[in-house]
Amino acid sequence: MRRIVPDEQRRPHRTLQREAAIEFQLWAYRMYRLRTPRILFTSLLLAGGVTACGGGGSGDGPETAGPCVHSYGEPSLIIESAQDATTTTALPMLTLSSIQLDGAPFDTSVLAKEAKNVKIVAGGLECTVPCGFSTKQGGFTFTASAAGYAAKQVGATAAYASSTGGCPSSQTGGKRIAVMLSRP
Repeated sequence: MRRIVPDEQRRPHRTLQREAAIEFQLWAYRMYRLRTPRILFTSLLLAGGVTACGGGGSGDGPETAGPCVHSYGEPSLIIESAQDATTTTALPMLTLSSIQLDGAPFDTSVLAKEAKNVKIVAGGLECTVPCGFSTKQGGFTFTASAAGYAAKQVGATAAYASSTGGCPSSQTGGKRIAVMLSRP
C-alpha cells in the first residue's frame, strides 16, 4: 500500500525555492510601487547575473565565473631606441617631460601604471631604453632629453595593433617609435 506524503515533506528545498521566488516578486513589486528610478530598479533586478562572465563552454578548460578582466600585453607607446642624430650612438637613458595626450596635460603617475623600464621623476618620466608607458590610445606629445643633448619635441599616435576576446579581453602590439637627439 502506498502512503501519500505531502509535497512539502518530500521536497522541502522546492518549497524554500517557491517562498524565495514569492518574496523576490513582492520586493520587486514594492520597488516598482515606490517609483524607484527605472535604471536603479533594473540594475537591482539584474545585479546577480550580468556582473559576471562565464567560461564560454568551449570545452578547452574549466568553466569559470567572475568579473570580466581586460589585460594589456604591453604599453600603448614604446620607445624602442634612442640615438645620437649624427653618430647613431645609442642613448641608454631619456627624460620625458611635458607629456600630453591629445593636447591635454597628462598625469605621469597614470602613465606609469602600465609601464616598462620607466621611473617617475620630478616633472616627468625617466626612461631606460627600450621603455614604454600608458595604456591610453591617442596623440601623445612630449619633450625628450638626455644628458649632453638638446631637448626635442616628439609626437606619436599611440595605438594597439590587435585586440582579442570579449570576456576576458586583451590588447597587444603597442606603437613603437625611435627618438633621435642632437647635441646643442
